[in-house]
Amino acid sequence: MREIKFRYTVVRENGFVFHGDFDFSKHSEWIVKEWVELNKINYKDIFKRQYTGKTDLNEIEIFKGDLIQNESGRICEVYFNEIVGCWDAKVIELTNGDNSNGFEYCDWGSTTIIGNIYEESS
Repeated sequence: MREIKFRYTVVRENGFVFHGDFDFSKHSEWIVKEWVELNKINYKDIFKRQYTGKTDLNEIEIFKGDLIQNESGRICEVYFNEIVGCWDAKVIELTNGDNSNGFEYCDWGSTTIIGNIYEESS
């Protein structure tokens, strides 16, 4: 069975950020409602981020909104490309005079997650 995972990222008004990971191939969606109530979360503060099915160099799961970096130092944001119907990475920061778009034929396993668009990069 395909893994159906989501990372719910919560950004509070005071800037505090935390996450909850849920695997819907194993749990009911009601677990999210319980998590929201338990943590007194306002729904407007939640960003739902889907798992891409891919992992980085350290075998950490890659989610929509993650910032990844390849060996050459290029930093990209992971997003779902609606036009071609697949996960993609758009350039956030170029290095060494590089002016290309995203990761052409990206080897996701050779990238490293350095943060996400909701928090400061590490």
